[in-house]
Amino acid sequence: MPKRFKSEYYAEKDKNYYAKLHELQKQLPAYMKPYLSNIELSKRVRTAIAYTRDLITFMKYIQEVNPLYENLDIAQIPFECMESLTYDDINYFLQYLKQNNGTNVHYNAENALNRMMCSLRSYFGFEVAREHLVKNPMLGAAKPQQAKDKPIERLRPDQVHQLLKGIEASESGSERSRAFTVRTQLRDTAIVTLLLNTGIRISECVGLDVKDINFEDMSVCVVRKGGRIEYVYMNEETARAIRDYIEAERPAFITSPKESALFLSNRKQRMAVRSIQAMLEKYGKSVLQKDNLHPHTLRKTYGTMLYEATSDIGLVSETLGHKSVDTTRKHYADVSEQHKRLAGTLHVYQRPEEDENA
Repeated sequence: MPKRFKSEYYAEKDKNYYAKLHELQKQLPAYMKPYLSNIELSKRVRTAIAYTRDLITFMKYIQEVNPLYENLDIAQIPFECMESLTYDDINYFLQYLKQNNGTNVHYNAENALNRMMCSLRSYFGFEVAREHLVKNPMLGAAKPQQAKDKPIERLRPDQVHQLLKGIEASESGSERSRAFTVRTQLRDTAIVTLLLNTGIRISECVGLDVKDINFEDMSVCVVRKGGRIEYVYMNEETARAIRDYIEAERPAFITSPKESALFLSNRKQRMAVRSIQAMLEKYGKSVLQKDNLHPHTLRKTYGTMLYEATSDIGLVSETLGHKSVDTTRKHYADVSEQHKRLAGTLHVYQRPEEDENA
């Protein structure tokens, strides 16, 4: 296959992420700069942004609760403050994050608390490793409870067929909404069919260019998390839906022969993640009477159906682009009643055959 290079879309996206990261870094004290440089070089840029935002939240908390710093910018909070912190201070911070009494609007769920603790462990571990700090205030701090696993939300096969049929019939609520739907029916069908039959992420979907679709070998070139390039394969149904859209509908949305984006909006621009989310929510309500139909529901539907068809969790994990099978098993491939029923019929302890001469 031809080697895929980073498109202008992804290059511009990375540029904007790094600009955002550098703006956030300016809010923090100068003594954090070595750590911020370290995570920028060693982490994905979106991960570095998340860690930086968590540090900003922590420093704003210190500013809020410590009268010595209430009139300072958080960038002016001295390093002596970091040296004086104990695990009790970390616990108080966690309590602060969990408050939701109608006045405080910073309530966080367990998964957010765990991520925050991860960010703080990373920062304070860095300072201790470089001998800037003698003690690590994270040692002895409480550990937030792990979020309980939720049932994997997915569509049943009959709902999948109902959804696609509803899109083809342009069923989307109001008369005005139906008028827009008729105009984008082939595009919407192509997007939903692609998501349902490949399990790619919505971010991977919006980043597709026309050149990423190869009808000869039935492949789609996607850019995974972290910029990793992979090929996924499509069935004839998916190829036909995409081909119909490219040939019959996409030309009406092109304003320049140089336009590379595969899926275009009514504004004749590359579709955004939010645009596809809104489109799915619209069809979820009008066709399935289901609130908040999320792109990840389609991804989880594909993962589960592929697992049911193959019983190969490793294949499902690789196809979805996961680094760990545990992620696939936990979030994307439901152990269905069909598998459980099959397990109940198996004779796993076979009795030895009796001697016919006995």
